[in-house]
Amino acid sequence: FQIGSGLIWSFIVFYLADHIRIDPAVAGLIGSLNLIVALISSPLVGKVYDKLGNARKLLAISGIISAVSVIMIGVLQSQIYLIGISVVVAGFFLSWGFVIVYVKAKQVNTQSPPAYQTLSVSYVNGISLFGAFWIPILFASIINQFGYSTAWIVGGAIFLALVLPILTLED
Repeated sequence: FQIGSGLIWSFIVFYLADHIRIDPAVAGLIGSLNLIVALISSPLVGKVYDKLGNARKLLAISGIISAVSVIMIGVLQSQIYLIGISVVVAGFFLSWGFVIVYVKAKQVNTQSPPAYQTLSVSYVNGISLFGAFWIPILFASIINQFGYSTAWIVGGAIFLALVLPILTLED
């Protein structure tokens, strides 16, 4: 989930303004849609998770849809409205991943004192950040070698490959 978020947060505005050549203010607006949608959808996701549970299924669905949305940014190339839709869809489903993973991290560690429950969430966040710090380096290298479309597709494919193991988890 950090990979998908990192790709969009780090590159979508520059991609839209520099490569597709839309106005930087519009590119910024489209880029911010990812976060705006996540802000709105996070409480909704929390409520759905509280009712349904089933972290594995919700994480798999959200991860696969998010990864495909990132891939679609590369496939769609200069179709700005469809790229905007991909950014919105990714933002909605990426929020699922972050909400569920942090809640699950705290739930798993219920035997510890409350201070350690928060620490477990911090470890999940740290591992997430550590697992994704290299993606902007790889993404930029792929842009230099093969172009933006390939970079978005490869970045999304890596994200998808790292999401699929969720299907093997127990809930």
